[in-house]
Amino acid sequence: MRAEIATAMKALQLPPEDLVPVRSTRYSAVLSRILEIFTIYGVQGRDCLWLWEGFKGEHYAVYLDKPDGYRWLPRLLPPDERVWLLTEDWARRKRDGHYWVFEGRIGTIEAVLGELFAFEYYIVDKKFEWLLCENHHNVLIGIGSRIIERLQAAEGTPIAGRDSGA
Repeated sequence: MRAEIATAMKALQLPPEDLVPVRSTRYSAVLSRILEIFTIYGVQGRDCLWLWEGFKGEHYAVYLDKPDGYRWLPRLLPPDERVWLLTEDWARRKRDGHYWVFEGRIGTIEAVLGELFAFEYYIVDKKFEWLLCENHHNVLIGIGSRIIERLQAAEGTPIAGRDSGA
């Protein structure tokens, strides 16, 4: 997934510093904290395929017609907000865990996700106060009051560039 993201960023001519893989020295701490706060699995979730099946705490889900949850990001978060991005390692190239962890800007993440084939991803607040996930069932799931409130508010707002017809 790292290579696919790097290729998408080059194609979009995005600055590499806007979405960077977390260094191996920080990877374990960031991933473990996310797993402990947002899942019932804790650190054992490193190798779980679908973290969303074990979310804990209050959450809110929006059911999408197609895998385009990334198009909701401009309605939910400022483009310059820096967050953690977890992407699944569907190519099974990682030796430690099932997820790649990146740090980047929401606007960059939105652009990159639009270039990639549908896959599960998790966007997490840098303070670990909320998490947003899009799973392979085209469900956008939010955990944490800030993202839940924004999902609820955005649910009735049309997505820019999307057909509003039947």
